[in-house]
Amino acid sequence: MLNKLKAQLKKIENEIHAKTHNLTALFNFADELFKEKLTEENHSLNLALLKHLLQSAVTLEFATMPPYLAALWSIKDECHPMAVSLREIIHEEMLHMSFACNMLASLGEAPQIKTAVPVYPGKLPAGVHPDLTVKLSGLNEQSIIDFMEIEMPEQIVPISGETFSCDHTDHSTVGELYDHILTLFERLQPELSVDNQISGPLAMYVVDSVEKVRYAITLIKRQGEGSHGNSPADTGMDDLAHFYRFWEIKKRRKIIQCRQGGDFIFADEALPFPDVWPMAEVPVGGYQQADVPDKAWQLIKRFDITYSQMIEKLHGAWNGGGQSDIIRAHELMFTLQKFARPLMAIPRSTSDNSTYGPCFRQVDLSSSTNKASKGN
Repeated sequence: MLNKLKAQLKKIENEIHAKTHNLTALFNFADELFKEKLTEENHSLNLALLKHLLQSAVTLEFATMPPYLAALWSIKDECHPMAVSLREIIHEEMLHMSFACNMLASLGEAPQIKTAVPVYPGKLPAGVHPDLTVKLSGLNEQSIIDFMEIEMPEQIVPISGETFSCDHTDHSTVGELYDHILTLFERLQPELSVDNQISGPLAMYVVDSVEKVRYAITLIKRQGEGSHGNSPADTGMDDLAHFYRFWEIKKRRKIIQCRQGGDFIFADEALPFPDVWPMAEVPVGGYQQADVPDKAWQLIKRFDITYSQMIEKLHGAWNGGGQSDIIRAHELMFTLQKFARPLMAIPRSTSDNSTYGPCFRQVDLSSSTNKASKGN
């Protein structure tokens, strides 16, 4: 049986490298492993699977940030309540990625970020919501629905008697991924190392026990899906989970609770939708120089270079660079808006009045062209 499982793990490893693996295959593999006695050989297989799942979580958390950032920067008023809410969501996604990186580092594995950069439009890593294609666009009706699907909990609490539904039926959720990660940690009880982990304002704490793993995963699920206890009130009505925040944006209504322990409803008072730049969906492969005005291309190019520098710093943070690299990566993330916002104000030569937007495209920083552009 173990030879069969080893062969299956090798197949999954190949699928991971080919980016065709999915959660169902990984979870089925985990279920088969759980049926086996935890021998030394079986322990190694479980540990290899845990590392695969954690790397998937790192890539997944990273993959949510570009579409959320594009939506944020499309809002003209940075102080608008919906912009404030999106900014808080992005900060929490950064925290979730840091937790996933620390959990992987605790097992002696260096998180891979620059070699696992998501491409848009594209699928989410690890087969999460496999029917969903994530796109880069401004804040609009479709992007809000996509964001809700990304953050969808396993059980949705009805609001004013309504529930959320979308066109897709296959929903392997973010929460399921983290549930399997926690199960493996609890099963294996591995010795955890604090080497190459990061603590501080952007990472909170190092993971040095299974109890801290459990706390981190509970927080990730609670902030994202609001699934802890299956109540929006678990995080506080002024600090809703991401799924319910996006639902408020979609409905243009605040979610309130009728009374302590009562039903949840959408408030009568409407939330004004912000004035946004009508950023069009970024095409496959991103915008090419020959297809855009020079003014737009210069902003696209500088954005891509800065984005790639951010990726390098994020990767370096858990590969020897430490806290200073993650702080610099965070600074670069918000420097990107200097190029994104004016880009979104440039109209495309189309009849729909749409504008350009950033491609979030990784480029080779060692090329002579990009080296020359860094200081411009």
